[in-house]
Amino acid sequence: MTAPTVACVLRSSTEYKPEYVVRLYEDVRRNWTGALDFLCLTDTPIGHDNIREIPLEHNWPGYWSKLELFRPDIRGHLLYLDLDVMVLGSLSNFRAVTCLTMLRAMRPHRACVCNSSIMSLPKAERRPVWEMFMRDPGGNIKAHKWGAKDPYAYGDQGFIQKAFERAGRPVEWWQDLLPGRTQSYKKQVALNGLGRNTRIVYFHGKPKPWDIGWRLPR
Repeated sequence: MTAPTVACVLRSSTEYKPEYVVRLYEDVRRNWTGALDFLCLTDTPIGHDNIREIPLEHNWPGYWSKLELFRPDIRGHLLYLDLDVMVLGSLSNFRAVTCLTMLRAMRPHRACVCNSSIMSLPKAERRPVWEMFMRDPGGNIKAHKWGAKDPYAYGDQGFIQKAFERAGRPVEWWQDLLPGRTQSYKKQVALNGLGRNTRIVYFHGKPKPWDIGWRLPR
């Protein structure tokens, strides 16, 4: 089985920095067996020999730059990780997942029930998302802004889920495929401590890993 490309996105801002890309790469490398293709879509040079950089082509705000993962020129199967996740252990189970997979949201928002912090994105599944978004990028961003009338108004993850549903692409959930391997910091770790089998902790909202000094309660 060919290993997926591990991908992340850095859109320059005051909060997300190139050193977070390097930190994520190092965490993945420690927990990855064999050759690792690590890709960052970015508008800011990273300058690391083992991180493959592809320029962002669109000036979409914030997390909307994540939609560039679905560009037709981005090849292969992607295992996508947000820059604000912490990798704690072996990723062998994650790399073995070949189907379209996202996180089930800890607090669903109307029609949207997903979180896009960790995604398995087979090449064949990505095209419908890109085509639907590119019909009207500005309109889609506006319609899916938090608080908008659209029932999928949950940012990038709401749009991604809607596009998959309209294309008839079934989404699997990490929590079902790999029980106990992922945890929300805010809804699980901060309240009840770190699970014994947890491999990735994801952060939604505040705090971020750098706000807690990259240290987790045990």
